[in-house]
Amino acid sequence: MCSTKNNPSPKCLTSIWRPFLDFRRHLRCTPLLTLILVAVFSSAKAQYGILDPTLIPKIKTGKTYILMQDPSSSEAQPFIEIFKKYWTFSSFEIISYEDVSTKIEPGAFFFGIDWLSKTVTNYRVDPGGYRRPSLTYDFTHFFLSISTYSDKFFNKEEKKRDYRDRSFITRTELYTDFFLLANPDSLRNLSYDGDQHIYNWSPGILKNYIQQLMLDLEKGEKRSLYTAIYDQEEISKLKEQTLYVPDYILIKFSKMSGKEDKKHEESEIFKEYPHQYKLVSSEKLNEMILQEAEPFYYLLYLKSSTDKYLTVINSQTGKIVYSFYYPISYNIEPADLKDLAREIKLRNK
Repeated sequence: MCSTKNNPSPKCLTSIWRPFLDFRRHLRCTPLLTLILVAVFSSAKAQYGILDPTLIPKIKTGKTYILMQDPSSSEAQPFIEIFKKYWTFSSFEIISYEDVSTKIEPGAFFFGIDWLSKTVTNYRVDPGGYRRPSLTYDFTHFFLSISTYSDKFFNKEEKKRDYRDRSFITRTELYTDFFLLANPDSLRNLSYDGDQHIYNWSPGILKNYIQQLMLDLEKGEKRSLYTAIYDQEEISKLKEQTLYVPDYILIKFSKMSGKEDKKHEESEIFKEYPHQYKLVSSEKLNEMILQEAEPFYYLLYLKSSTDKYLTVINSQTGKIVYSFYYPISYNIEPADLKDLAREIKLRNK
């Protein structure tokens, strides 16, 4: 049985990577606090960010623990090889979630798939003029992060420590299917390959994520979660080069039912993109990233709860050469590719 937050068992610690979850129920009873927290979390609206660069020097001198459900599993091995080859900024050790409790100390950092839920409450005015809560919505975001336990955590007596007191240094959004959004607790039961519930996830994509992350950690600069990314030199190459696109981009999401069993028409989605592109399976894209000697560019479409992002990545360096955020949007649209095409045109003038 899971013990209290002040004295969690190893089993319970598999759930501490759910910040604020335990008091979501309380938030529903305190609408004002709910709105304050929603305002705070609503700033997290980009695919990738360096949130707190002041902690980066401590990452370099400390130790980073890579968290997995079962590091010995066959599914985890291709990812472990990526970490061994491309994680260069700090020393690291790959551990299971059950071992987290034995590693918490100042200077310890944790890299893993995390998730965050926020609650939005709508109100109505009753005949007496009083505002009453009507509908409450939960929004869940999945992301890769580097985090550490904060000074607030260590400054408390051990029995009073709150295992939700963490500081996030980095964040990279992940695109999951509706099942995982509706059942976020099931994340800890998945194999490290995501069991096909995470679309922008493979050893190849992880390689590129880590490459970009290592570069930014070396720079030590804050990267705002709002910042759009345009690399003029590299974007201009897409006028002549083929843009590779994983075919999950055609998944059509129903915001009313959550179903994902229909697909967009390829010709409709790409009608505003005049340059060369090629749809490939996620498996093929992973293979290309890991095996192709020559660099190429690929597009990642991400839907994170009610937000979406369009990102173009250099397969060889992992560099993000284009990234743009679209709020309150549930599906890819022709206008999104038109925005990319416009940037390609501008960079070729």
